[in-house]
Amino acid sequence: MAYLNVRERRIETKIAYVGPELAGKTTNFAQLQTDIARGRASDVQLRDDILSLEWRPRRMTRISDCDLAVTLVAPKGALSAERLDTILEDADGVVIVVDAASSEQDENRRAVRLVREALSRASTPSVPVVLQLNKSDVAGAIGADDVADVLGAPNDETWPIITASAARGVGVVETLEMALANVINAMNSKPPAAESRATAGVETNPFLGALRDILRETVTEHMAHVERATAERIVAVLGERLAHTEAALDELKRTAATSAREMARALEVQGRAINELASRIEELQSTLDLCTQADLTGHEEGLREELARVCAPNASMSRPSHRR
Repeated sequence: MAYLNVRERRIETKIAYVGPELAGKTTNFAQLQTDIARGRASDVQLRDDILSLEWRPRRMTRISDCDLAVTLVAPKGALSAERLDTILEDADGVVIVVDAASSEQDENRRAVRLVREALSRASTPSVPVVLQLNKSDVAGAIGADDVADVLGAPNDETWPIITASAARGVGVVETLEMALANVINAMNSKPPAAESRATAGVETNPFLGALRDILRETVTEHMAHVERATAERIVAVLGERLAHTEAALDELKRTAATSAREMARALEVQGRAINELASRIEELQSTLDLCTQADLTGHEEGLREELARVCAPNASMSRPSHRR
């Protein structure tokens, strides 16, 4: 089933190459990888016996404003029902590579039968099929007109047939482009369900469903982008406010430090003044003590002299007389 890569706006589809062993699947991949002029492809990868190639076509590269990318897969080795079920899982298109040599028709019939049975078991049995008649340039090769009879195709089977010579690069890109065109047509041509064409058309048409997913996921992605942008703006505003707050705090710290230094200097000056005043008080107190002691001594001496003067006449008067 085609996948819509919303982030890269790209529709990714898968085309499976199947067929008998040695029919030319690996040769097709090698030619596609080196066909730089008409397409771009990555290296062929081998994982779990499954070849894988990423293809970027130059034509039909955009569908409804979306790029188109194709993943090509092919089983390596003998074909079996189990391997077919794995390789056809989620495939949007199928290329059956058969060998045009007359001696290989039994293997071709067996491979085509296995593919028909696998498609009938698949979740999308109407997946478009292209049949590549490879090695058409070998001697005794069957022609495109003989394929239906040789392979026993049902009357209602209308697989397009492309003759090719993968070893020489003939019909390789044409086969892929035919398969890709059929995939795109199938994506656009599925009818809507009968009960509700207005809504069921989107549900039953993979391409319209993919476009619906683009819209839904694009809106979701846009909302996420808006939320991220809003969060970034909020963080930026908060960051600016935090920077202003830190600057104001630094200024306050500087002011407080300056005030503290000035206060310390003022206290130091006041301390020196107090110390000087205390010293002066001590000096005055000493002076006062000296003055007081001198005054007391002088006063005491004066009192003694005065007492001596007063007491002297009284002493002479009290002395006894011996005259009669």
